[in-house]
Amino acid sequence: MQCHAGYAILVAAGLAVVGWKWIRTRGWKSLVWPLATLVVVWVPPLVDQWRRQPGNLSILWQHFGSPSEPRLPLADAVRVMATQFNLLGPWLWGPGATHPAESWFRWIGFIGFLALVGLAYATARRRGIRSEGRLLALLMGGFVVAAISISRLFGPYFEYTIRWAWILAGLTLLTCLTILARARLPRSDDERSRSRLVVAGAVLLVASIWSSVATAADAHVPGPTDSTIVGGLAPQVAVLPKDSTYLVRFWDPYTLNATGFGLVLELERRGYTVRVDPSFAAAALPHRTATEAEVDQVLWVVVGPRNIQAAADSTLEPVGYFDPRDAGERQEAEALLGEIENGLRDAGRDELIPNLTSPGASLLFAEPPLPDKVADELRAMYRLGQPVGVYLVSPGVSVPSLG
Repeated sequence: MQCHAGYAILVAAGLAVVGWKWIRTRGWKSLVWPLATLVVVWVPPLVDQWRRQPGNLSILWQHFGSPSEPRLPLADAVRVMATQFNLLGPWLWGPGATHPAESWFRWIGFIGFLALVGLAYATARRRGIRSEGRLLALLMGGFVVAAISISRLFGPYFEYTIRWAWILAGLTLLTCLTILARARLPRSDDERSRSRLVVAGAVLLVASIWSSVATAADAHVPGPTDSTIVGGLAPQVAVLPKDSTYLVRFWDPYTLNATGFGLVLELERRGYTVRVDPSFAAAALPHRTATEAEVDQVLWVVVGPRNIQAAADSTLEPVGYFDPRDAGERQEAEALLGEIENGLRDAGRDELIPNLTSPGASLLFAEPPLPDKVADELRAMYRLGQPVGVYLVSPGVSVPSLG
């Protein structure tokens, strides 16, 4: 839950159910160590809340309690639920793929999902399969919580914010299959014990193999590219005087401002006073924010092809530039960019083409998802990295190339 606020309701519901069961079977005294662990885990955010105004918890409460953007329309929320809780949903295929649940099949798969859950629960009740039946009831309680959470999403919808639904959907369907398999096995005590181990082992083996195969092709560590870029830029930027306060701003269509935030932290480590705009308070913490009127200079971190316009802009003073690619990789990236544009046109997604050079979230999070070929080309281009330039400008000066 500390890693992503989207898990809050699901975790709170799970704690309530498990806590009540624990108290009923073990008594209040048995809660000493679990509660002590919970307190230790939450010390850092609680200290932040106490020492800073506003604290991170207050920011989250304000952000989610009084959102400044409209909520997800009900029709879209239902479509998201049908996609996630689906016999062939993304829980099975993983990220970056065109799932059957993204087509008209989503409704058949969703109805099939609910039908399988109903059949499994009825079977568990009729055949006295209590443990798995209780687990299925708990998971369906999570399904209700998920429906409430998704219906309250606001602002642009990005699928990665609800990937907890994958775990919930996958566990639900595996539990259903376990119940149905057990119902066909012998019912004596000894045979039942052995059948549980056999069924559980088979289900886990199949699930593990499928998950490994589905995700292995896309497994990579993106951090090294960003680290290389920051390592190349930092020494160039470090020639600036340290007695000034700098506001760092980002123009980044590709990496969710990862390069810019990395440079902020590296400059801070080197003794610079750096700030970001107040809109990034949740990401950078409030003590790293400032307005333009409160700083001495503004540093723009520009990622990607927009460096051509920025370098020619007379209002900007170049400070540093780094391109992690060699000549061959630059040609490859240029060819990939052209193929991505053509792929978006062929898919009827022309409205997304400007996002290739404009700041914002990565196109990989577009909804509905991009075609497989376009998504693979985007990942290939991202892995190559992008040229990054850093430019200096005085506060209050309009920057035409980045307007």
